[in-house]
Amino acid sequence: MTIDEALREFEELRKKKYSPKDIGTICKVVKDLGVDQFFIYAPPSKDAEQVRDVTDCVHIHPTMIVARRSFVGSIDHEDGPYPKFHFRIELEGWVDHNRGNQTKFDIQHVLCPTSFVQVPAGITCGFCEEIHSE
Repeated sequence: MTIDEALREFEELRKKKYSPKDIGTICKVVKDLGVDQFFIYAPPSKDAEQVRDVTDCVHIHPTMIVARRSFVGSIDHEDGPYPKFHFRIELEGWVDHNRGNQTKFDIQHVLCPTSFVQVPAGITCGFCEEIHSE
């Protein structure tokens, strides 16, 4: 199924919608990675957990996107909990569970004025190639 169909089905199963900003981020990521066929992944005895592409390159979770290879706007978390999927971008609702609920993000994020997507402050933006200050 297409990304639009997969997200629609995932939202219905979860009974919660992605924000328009998150939909925009997801669409940019899948376009950048060149993936176009998706399915809903649910482990045995659990509810739907994520949207995956059929090549197993990208996993779209409710609050983050992880991928096997770099994509526009991603941060490389090579030492993170997902050794095969260490390129990540946070979506709305992200909470850093390694640091408790005291912060929403690992680092400061700002809104890119070109793409209208949250990007890490102080490093080159993967969308417009500029450095956005805090």
